Amino acid sequence: MNAKSDIATGHKIFMLHPYYTHTKSTLFLLQCYWFTVEFGLCRQDGQLKAYGAGLLSSFGELQYSLGGKPELKPFEPFKTAVQKYPITEYQPIYFVAESFENAKEKMM
Repeated sequence: MNAKSDIATGHKIFMLHPYYTHTKSTLFLLQCYWFTVEFGLCRQDGQLKAYGAGLLSSFGELQYSLGGKPELKPFEPFKTAVQKYPITEYQPIYFVAESFENAKEKMM
């Protein structure tokens, strides 16, 4: 996995997505963005891995997210898009993609 180019592709998916121009759809994309690009988790070789920038930039939340305390749900964009989230504390729920590639495919 080339993380640098994959993350750049992830940003492009959100910014160029056809739904981005409509208000309701923009909210859908922003919610998914929060739980992927910012706080995304995925499985790689059977292990839970973080790829979200918010997790990778916070040692405390990175440990918390992988430590068994928060609820982990499968990444499904339409379910992810309606999940509320706090912005001033660790996330109580994280969405886990089966792989980074799987998360990208689901958002296309």
